[in-house]
Amino acid sequence: MNKRLQILECLANHDELTPADLIRLNPELRRSTVYTTMARLEGDKWLTSRTEKVTSKRTRPLRYYSITPLGRQGLELAQAQELANPDTAFSQPAIAITGTEI
Repeated sequence: MNKRLQILECLANHDELTPADLIRLNPELRRSTVYTTMARLEGDKWLTSRTEKVTSKRTRPLRYYSITPLGRQGLELAQAQELANPDTAFSQPAIAITGTEI
């Protein structure tokens, strides 16, 4: 299954997740893949994020991601496309709802 599709499906089933949460939920995902893919999906407006302030227990802020309505539409299209032809999900321009291929 395509990594973008895996990330979108996880986020569709949760209010918001950090990249580390995604990796824990789906160990098949690699850390480098998750961060770069989520950044692309956010750039395409399929995801939004918010940063939680640093607390005394953490030295780095946590970034939480959630799927947008546009991301849900894209997920539905990709799932339908994957059912029809698993080898082409997210590789066809039909999935490019925002006008840019992902």
